Amino acid sequence: MAKKLITSLVYQDKDITSDMSESIVSLTYNEYLEDSSGELSLTLVDKHAHYLADWYPDTDDKIELSVGYQGETMMYCGSFYVDYVTLSASRSGGLVVTLRALSNYGSTMNNIQSDTNYQQISFKNFVEKQSKLANISIHKNSQLDGELTDVVIKNQTPLHAMGLQAKRLNKKMKMENKELVFYNHSDLKQEKDILTIPMQDIISYNIKDKAQGKYSKCTVSHWDAKAGVVISGKHEIDTIKNGSEMILSQKVTNEKQAQEQAKSWLLEKNKSALEMEIVGVGNTEWLSGIYTKIEGFGRFDINDYIITESKHNISRSGYTTTIKLGILDSV
Repeated sequence: MAKKLITSLVYQDKDITSDMSESIVSLTYNEYLEDSSGELSLTLVDKHAHYLADWYPDTDDKIELSVGYQGETMMYCGSFYVDYVTLSASRSGGLVVTLRALSNYGSTMNNIQSDTNYQQISFKNFVEKQSKLANISIHKNSQLDGELTDVVIKNQTPLHAMGLQAKRLNKKMKMENKELVFYNHSDLKQEKDILTIPMQDIISYNIKDKAQGKYSKCTVSHWDAKAGVVISGKHEIDTIKNGSEMILSQKVTNEKQAQEQAKSWLLEKNKSALEMEIVGVGNTEWLSGIYTKIEGFGRFDINDYIITESKHNISRSGYTTTIKLGILDSV
């Protein structure tokens, strides 16, 4: 017996689920492991042209979404804020309305800040300054350790600037319900709960394995003229066989920082070496950041994966979830 899908849609703190049930053509929720805000897209048919009058939304109006199956725990997707509206119509059909909303205020996310340079600054201090400019809260459990040197901000939004500097320290940045979360890449391997995805749960999949451009070793070195020594650090990825080696000259202040920059360079370079996309029947457990194993994919079963992006689509045809996987040592 097929499970009954339940959705809950709240607009400006008012439950509009029943009011919109006949109008909604499709609903899509996208969420990401890092950098990007969560996105909600609603497409609906407005037969009475309400959206040309009183129903027209304002920028940053709040929408809340929950999805699940009857008798199971609902997945609270979070709060989203209207970023833009598209209206289209023809003589033969009704008004088609598309709402796009983000998990942070769109009106503050896209502000370009003044060009700024920092010769040396702690990551915690940097994030505090940037988040204040963007009017974004930082999650209390964020990992904000580390020091930054030679930071150049030019034609960047605060979110973009924080994402770039987080990568330099081998950290992930993610937006969760209007709060930014920073965590160390090493924390991903400490996940206790592992989601297993067997082949029989999959509608379709697509794998792109690229041999060219894979790197297994990176060394970062810097000549400290004042101290008269070479500061050097190295990182290797054991799971990449027959990979190339890169030697970089970058300014660092100690061996640990050199190792972190070498690791960050490797992970960023290998991010797209293996691209895997899986489509399955709607699954509220398929969320970004989940440590994942797959079964029935032959040689690809040996890798440890993490969901880097998930897309939950609900339409009149049903509910599907599409996820993108990255090898845990390469994201």
